[in-house]
Amino acid sequence: MNRRAFTLVELLVVVAIIALLLGILLPALGQAKKIAQGAVCASNVRQLFLANTTYATNFRDHFALAARDINGNNLERWHGKRTTKNDVFEPAKSDMADYFGSEGRVKQCPAFDDHVEQVGQSDAFEAGCGGYGYNSTYIGGRYDRYGQFTFSATSYTEGAWHSARISEINSPGQTVMFTDTAFIKNAQLELIAYSFIELPYIHIKAGPSPSPNRPNPSIHFRHAERANVAWADGHIDGQTMTFSARYVNYGNPPEEDVRTAGLGWFGPDDNNLFDLN
Repeated sequence: MNRRAFTLVELLVVVAIIALLLGILLPALGQAKKIAQGAVCASNVRQLFLANTTYATNFRDHFALAARDINGNNLERWHGKRTTKNDVFEPAKSDMADYFGSEGRVKQCPAFDDHVEQVGQSDAFEAGCGGYGYNSTYIGGRYDRYGQFTFSATSYTEGAWHSARISEINSPGQTVMFTDTAFIKNAQLELIAYSFIELPYIHIKAGPSPSPNRPNPSIHFRHAERANVAWADGHIDGQTMTFSARYVNYGNPPEEDVRTAGLGWFGPDDNNLFDLN
């Protein structure tokens, strides 16, 4: 019995069709993966909101402190603690560990691996934050009320010892609690984990009126140019970047490069989405 084999031309046609189909399907699959990662991340930031709110109900209405000793021993963060300044922060030692779920740690953003170094690598001491930042100025700290916005350790430490109460947030649906974050570490735009939301402005009090100072942006728009946000009323959404800024130090990348790295802010060019009013 004679069997007819494929000719070379027929094989080439089949290969070409498969290549064409892959060319069509792979981008769609990549996009689907990004959508799925964004959905998981949104769930993670909601869990952070729930953990922080549950913590507050057990501690006289006060939210968790973001970094109690940041200008002292610098061994504590909202997501973990460490023994010395040369160590990574250990999630199991966090004041919030009991509220993070069965693992006792922040669930990591699934897109985090694509952008930021992990524990065990250089400059990854804050990787335990999962790729998320906390509103440490107004919720996890009260720099607006205690001490002044100066660069002295005394003033900053006083603000770090206090956190907001649930009842003090006047517009919870318009007040940011957690977002996706990262930080540029050098001129090559390499990113590291960072556990704080840097505001559009830091107010440094000098006399009767505060003067604004722009910090290095840390909100990371890594999900198809969107950042997941947990608001203080518990709703979660994705925000797109509206403005950015150059970095001071860390290689001094210009604003255009910082935008390229996906770092900036959303909303108006002020602190209204982060303060308690």
